[in-house]
Amino acid sequence: MHIKDVTPPGITLKDNEIFVKVREDPTDPSQSPILAAIISLPTIEGLPQNRELPLVILLHGHQSHKNAIYQPLMAEALSKQGYCVLRFDFRGQGDSSDNASVELGRTISQDLEDMNIIINYALAGELLTVVNAQITKPGTTPCGIFKSIALEMVIAHSRGVLIMFQYLVDHPEMYVPLLVNCCGRFRGEGLAERYTRAHPTWRDEGGFPSKTLRHGTVADVWVPVPEIQTTVDVKTEEFNKINDKTHVICVYGSRDGIVPPEDGESYNRLLGDRSKLWLIDGADHNFYGLSDDTNTKNLPLKRGRVNYSVEFVSKFVSYLGNQGEHAHNTSV
Repeated sequence: MHIKDVTPPGITLKDNEIFVKVREDPTDPSQSPILAAIISLPTIEGLPQNRELPLVILLHGHQSHKNAIYQPLMAEALSKQGYCVLRFDFRGQGDSSDNASVELGRTISQDLEDMNIIINYALAGELLTVVNAQITKPGTTPCGIFKSIALEMVIAHSRGVLIMFQYLVDHPEMYVPLLVNCCGRFRGEGLAERYTRAHPTWRDEGGFPSKTLRHGTVADVWVPVPEIQTTVDVKTEEFNKINDKTHVICVYGSRDGIVPPEDGESYNRLLGDRSKLWLIDGADHNFYGLSDDTNTKNLPLKRGRVNYSVEFVSKFVSYLGNQGEHAHNTSV
């Protein structure tokens, strides 16, 4: 049974959104990590009863959270297209539980455990119960009762891209029609080189200090070596082992100073004909413009910077629209 969860401070939900705490074992919350999540319900009226609910899962990157960058905008846009969108905080981030180990930090294996918790929540019935209970409440958009859920897309950013691919490599029986790789790193050594430039003695010191959003407040955190090393060690060259029917869109910013657009080209070559590469001209790693951006596309500003997330989301929704009646069973 789902217990109504209290929305944390600092989070403002839209009318079609609900906040939930996802647990590995809902019957024993004291022994289970808590993953904070937001569910965006579809807002299309008049859908037929007992249909399949198309689901999209959004994954954030390193030192990030469920409301970062394009995620709220993407969730809103896709819910208007009839999708249910689930976005969540990995452990050690946002409003979720702390990492299992202070010494190890947010390792890749822990992220994969979190992904498995979310997948089980989404596909084993609990999410369907929550959604159907919510959309039948008085005053909500009448979009019909759903009989089942189909995971149709995963959209991931940066480190989240590694989790998206690795999870599906580890679960070859899973078929997800479309994956979206936003600025995922292909060459792991590049991550170690980046942190060595920023913190030359990070390995000797066992890590480095950083900041991240925790429970509504920007907090000082320590990033231990294993958190980075497990990321460096991911074998991206094996990501072509995902289900051969799955298609991929690789989206990179032309002015990304963290993960070079060449990494997108590497993914595109690895995945062959089932992949396509989109380059957002002017965007950095988080889909913002740099300080010298003259905003020739007249995009909205966010925090004083050109917000290229608007361009990305608009292009993606248009792409889905061009799929016509197959938009809920997407292929590239």
